[in-house]
Amino acid sequence: MDELKDVIISKKTHCNSTKPEKYEHCRKAFAIKVRRVLAEFFSLCPNAVAATEVAAEDIENLIRPLGLYRKRSLDIQRLSQEHLGKHVTQLHGIGKYAADAYAIFCTGKWDRVHPEDHMLTKYWEFLHELHGNGSA
Repeated sequence: MDELKDVIISKKTHCNSTKPEKYEHCRKAFAIKVRRVLAEFFSLCPNAVAATEVAAEDIENLIRPLGLYRKRSLDIQRLSQEHLGKHVTQLHGIGKYAADAYAIFCTGKWDRVHPEDHMLTKYWEFLHELHGNGSA
């Protein structure tokens, strides 16, 4: 009986496994699910204003395959509402890395930040060389 219980538990939680090969399988499977809904999500909610105006149930129905759809739907709308009228650095959970990445990739103000992350720094230095500003 304990053996059967172990099998059932392992089947239910195999994506919580510490074995890298199982984790990688689950990560890829989830990424496929996300890709399936992403384009439709951005058609439904192309910006923060739209995300606050669409019915939560519409978001829930769209993201249902991803799980936790009620919580995620509410989080999307809450974060969208927070985003309105605020700079990205004022949003909950946004630290230096995210703020620097936003400046570099989204606003084009890469020359106004000094990233600390090694990969952002490499790209930042590349931009300096590309635009003739030399290395930082």
